[in-house]
Amino acid sequence: TVRASALQDGFDNAGLQIGLTDAEATGAFVVLDVTEAVLDEAIALGYNLVNRIIAYFKGYKSITGKDYVERCILKAIKNDIVIYSAH
Repeated sequence: TVRASALQDGFDNAGLQIGLTDAEATGAFVVLDVTEAVLDEAIALGYNLVNRIIAYFKGYKSITGKDYVERCILKAIKNDIVIYSAH
């Protein structure tokens, strides 16, 4: 579990964003933002961890795939990909 630190702003959503905490990493991408292309490449390579640097997921009340962020969330969940935010 990642805890907020004195260096983290209140709006920062650092830590595990999507996925299971006990998943064993098979490979990792470090990216600025999660896109469908990033997830497609991770799936093709058999990687299951995407570490995003700065991008933010906003709060959602439903996930229906209506925009690229929601499609990324659904694709990550369907493919057991863990998304972790470093910032």
